[in-house]
Amino acid sequence: MDEQESTQINIGLHDQHWSTYMIKLLLRCLVWSCQSPT
Repeated sequence: MDEQESTQINIGLHDQHWSTYMIKLLLRCLVWSCQSPT
């Protein structure tokens, strides 16, 4: 029971970290596209 709970918590933390990483990556791409002189 406790093992399953800890696994679910770890998965939740991983998903949260992954989503924030993707948001940072998208923001970085937006900044680069805005800075590029096209």
